[in-house]
Amino acid sequence: MKKIKALLNINEITFSVVILLLVTISIPTELILRLTSPAIVSTKGVPCVYDAFIVISLYSVWLYILAFILFYILYIEKYQLNPVLILRKRTIKKVWKDVLSDLLVMDLLFSLYITIVTVAAGFLMTGIMCNWEKRESRAYRFSGNVIENPPNIALIIITFFVIVFTLIFVAGSIMLYLWWITNWQWAGFVAAIVIISTENALKTGFLWIVYRLSDKVYINGIDIGWQIIYPTVLCIGVYILTMLTICRKDFLK
Repeated sequence: MKKIKALLNINEITFSVVILLLVTISIPTELILRLTSPAIVSTKGVPCVYDAFIVISLYSVWLYILAFILFYILYIEKYQLNPVLILRKRTIKKVWKDVLSDLLVMDLLFSLYITIVTVAAGFLMTGIMCNWEKRESRAYRFSGNVIENPPNIALIIITFFVIVFTLIFVAGSIMLYLWWITNWQWAGFVAAIVIISTENALKTGFLWIVYRLSDKVYINGIDIGWQIIYPTVLCIGVYILTMLTICRKDFLK
């Protein structure tokens, strides 16, 4: 808790509240536009909370939320990489380890918050946790079949959390690593946003294929190996790879 409080205070409480409000507002707004409006319900079926996970994963996280969070993390690390603070640390590896530690803490916080808001907003706006076994559902409209064995609530929540966490961690690692090696604060942020925006526009790419819940869940269900275990291993791999390849940096530039 002390670590979280310290990181939140770096950007001042007002900035932290603004970011949380933007995240909070974007989720129900997206659900209204793509899930619960009468026009959408009449054409795509009656939604439930499970459908909210798919919509938020496909749209809000990619289009808005990730940019807000990366911007927030960037300013935390702008303070943490201050030369005065750097001089107190023993090795360059320790500096980078602390950078990734900050990213990890913020990622956990935001991923948990996004998951909670999605569950709450989804239930308040649909009143149904899962209706995939009914003919009026979105799942039936998409697949043409009644889903007799939908994923249990714990599994789909964990999958959603892991997907959001992995996307933030990988994009955040790209952002911080490029800033480190280029000495340009905005290089990584711009690169991460360009990658995300391009893949979102093209509906293809490495991140787009892996880090989202798609409509294919209606047909294929949750793939634990691909959607939970693999992203977890990938995060560990990114952490180790950056630790091994990080180079010296002139913090006075």
